[in-house]
Amino acid sequence: MFVFFGVVAVTGTYYVQAAQVLADPLATGVPAGTLTATALLASLPVAGISTAILVVNNVRDMETDAEAGKTTLAVVLGYRWSRVQFVALLALAYAVPVWFWLTGVAPSVLLPLLTLPYAALVTRTVRTERSGEALNPALERTGKLLAGFSALFALGLVV
Repeated sequence: MFVFFGVVAVTGTYYVQAAQVLADPLATGVPAGTLTATALLASLPVAGISTAILVVNNVRDMETDAEAGKTTLAVVLGYRWSRVQFVALLALAYAVPVWFWLTGVAPSVLLPLLTLPYAALVTRTVRTERSGEALNPALERTGKLLAGFSALFALGLVV
């Protein structure tokens, strides 16, 4: 999830767009400037929050998965460490815009921090609840967090 829904999706999109602009039509290799460390770093928030969606889903289904013999990471880690994983993934997402800002990108890159109160609301639910009834809305809200964070991050980088 982390790799394909975050890193590959974002850096792949960057690559396709950069290659369109920078590529020599006769080039046989990867054009310079189309796979950058900056693009890779910018993919981490999407990777983190999209994986957090999976964590909420797995925490919600942990007991039924264990009974059915499914070995998800949440079943292996248990409630406590799955919740730590959720918080760590969100922390990674919020650290990236701060890192960009600290390295000289315009303050607009901090726009995703506006979603922190919403992230705190979702985190509180994930940290304290076990039932599907309580975690289903958290699953939806984590998806909305991904959408809001991503839109503000893209806007902040463009500005």
